[in-house]
Amino acid sequence: MKLESQLQLSPRLMHMVPFLGVVLLLLTFFLLGSSMVLQSGVRVRLPASSSLLEPMPKAQVITLSAGRQPQIHFNDRPVSLVALKSALAQPPRNGTRQVLVRADELAAHGLVMRVCQLALDAGYEVVQATTSPPSAPATATAP
Repeated sequence: MKLESQLQLSPRLMHMVPFLGVVLLLLTFFLLGSSMVLQSGVRVRLPASSSLLEPMPKAQVITLSAGRQPQIHFNDRPVSLVALKSALAQPPRNGTRQVLVRADELAAHGLVMRVCQLALDAGYEVVQATTSPPSAPATATAP
């Protein structure tokens, strides 16, 4: 006796499954990936510190570079101290009054303090960005 199946296979939908998987992965990547980026586009070497604060994703970012002619960037746009003062006087674009100062470890301390004071005078909460210190190598102890 020969048994035959009455089930009809539809190969049209089978070709859509890998395509939908790729689309959902790309959608997840782009939706979650952009919200986890806090770094500005200006490259600086942050000083090391063991202090730990909560992330400030909506903070205004001021970046200070080191060198003969230190540069100041406010939200990735180069500015002078006078332009920074006027930019901080404007109402914040996202409603939060927080400033994250990303100063290079070789930046002049006086400039860093002057920028922090400008932000404090404008009514912002100021936080300085640091990196975690390098982990100390494990030392062997004698029994």
